[in-house]
Amino acid sequence: MAWTKQYILGMFLLVALRGLLDAFPANVAITRGANYVFSFTYGSLVYLWCKADAEARAYPITDRNAFLTGVFGFVGAGVYLLATQPAKKAALSFGRGLGILLLQGVTYLLMFGAGKLLS
Repeated sequence: MAWTKQYILGMFLLVALRGLLDAFPANVAITRGANYVFSFTYGSLVYLWCKADAEARAYPITDRNAFLTGVFGFVGAGVYLLATQPAKKAALSFGRGLGILLLQGVTYLLMFGAGKLLS
């Protein structure tokens, strides 16, 4: 499996775990700490995906573009895609990215519901 797919799978697993954990009541301090860990880990996975995608496709990318993608998510991804691909292909890739984000939302909700059944 290509690294890009592994990073996307990692994002799905992280979102699923987050949905499951959010279903259980917790201390506010623990929840705040979990938010920081989740955000940093998810952003890191997006950054690593960006670097791996550029390497796999031999696209020219700067660390600044990859950093923007990791920190600002889909705004950075849009900048990355427009900088490395023709506009039409970038728009299609961005649409696929939005589809992945939507599926991650569904994954979160399913795991949250499963967690509520368990708690």
